[in-house]
Amino acid sequence: MGFRLTIMLLLAAAVIPTMAQASDSLTIDQCLVIAKANNLELTIAKSGTRAAEFGKTAADRAFLPQFRFSGGAGYAPWSLTFGYDPAVSNGGELGARIIGEQTVYDGGMRSLDIRRAGLDVDFQGVAYKQTERDIVFAVRRAFIEMLRARQEQLSRDESASRLSDYIELIKRLNAAGMVGYTDLLSAQIDLANARTAAMTAAQASALAGYQLMQVMGTPDDTTLAVRGSLDSLLVIAGGITEPLPPIDPSTNLNMQAAQLDYGLSQIAVGQIRAERLPNVSLTGDVGVLTSRQNLQMPAPERFNSFGYSVGIGIDMPLWDWGARKARIQQGAAESRAALNRIKAVDQSILAEYRMLQTQMNYAEQRLLTIRAMLETARQNYALFTAKYADGDASAYDVLAAEQGLTSAHLSEIEILAEIQTVQAQYEHLATKGQDKTE
Repeated sequence: MGFRLTIMLLLAAAVIPTMAQASDSLTIDQCLVIAKANNLELTIAKSGTRAAEFGKTAADRAFLPQFRFSGGAGYAPWSLTFGYDPAVSNGGELGARIIGEQTVYDGGMRSLDIRRAGLDVDFQGVAYKQTERDIVFAVRRAFIEMLRARQEQLSRDESASRLSDYIELIKRLNAAGMVGYTDLLSAQIDLANARTAAMTAAQASALAGYQLMQVMGTPDDTTLAVRGSLDSLLVIAGGITEPLPPIDPSTNLNMQAAQLDYGLSQIAVGQIRAERLPNVSLTGDVGVLTSRQNLQMPAPERFNSFGYSVGIGIDMPLWDWGARKARIQQGAAESRAALNRIKAVDQSILAEYRMLQTQMNYAEQRLLTIRAMLETARQNYALFTAKYADGDASAYDVLAAEQGLTSAHLSEIEILAEIQTVQAQYEHLATKGQDKTE
């Protein structure tokens, strides 16, 4: 059995190196900086924000006169029996003009476009902050899991070390004929289980490292190590973490996204309604417009083809078989759904906050209880080990005390990780968006 354990430990050392052996390790803040710089999701969200800003610029400039170039040439054959009216076609036309157009009334459509573009900018800004918030939470969660697995591994190693010392004691007592060989076998089985559990914790730590590297945007990095402990992340006040501050749902990013979505749905309905109003615009052009017949005339007889024109145009829909009405009803239904989503988000925020409060309160009480029990478990193990040496306790008593000590330490680690995760979830929930007073 000792040979097999040696082989297993050598394989673990080769395949799953512990994070403490790395020469360069990162704190949680350093991991967050790297993630924000490298994560592709954040880069994509930033591109969406820039696109919305360009859309806002384009909408703002719709109020300015619009200019375009129009040019072309056409040929229309004519004879007494076939062809277009020569008074209209003149055998074809040739022209090149610069045309300007200014809308003077469009039922408020341009104003709605500007408002929509502005909300798009705000919406993309909120989406960017949501992505950043989610990345921070993912990094924190992976970081906590790495610390939890590493501390579990250390606890398992301590358990294995205690059992190794206990085995040495059994060997001495067995050599003196004071205890039976079965005590040694039982202790060796427990030692093998402890070392296997330590390797499992090391594997969990390595997998958490891969997850952290993926979130940070550095999946090719194979040397990642972190430093810190679950205790170091706690904000302790008199042995208990500080209470979770209240949350204002109106500042929540999800709430602001829902409100912006509702605003966009209302503007969409307004734009559909504005389509039924007339569109009045002024036009003007300057350039050359002539005919093929004019160009075929002798130079002294040709008309001067350079000129300009001005005009006014009105465009107004009359009948679309109820299509616009159906679109208005569709938009109104979507707007009502967006309004209900606001209510749903508000309820969800408050419900999640209450659950986190409850989870944190119970976790804090369990932490205080388990830490008080942990010291008792240490004393209990030391006592039974001493009694075993004097022949006043059995091997079962010693192994049970050791298991109780390890279990208490692992429970402390799990509670610390739970408290850290709840704190990270609270920060995720409490991340604020745009201040409405700005």
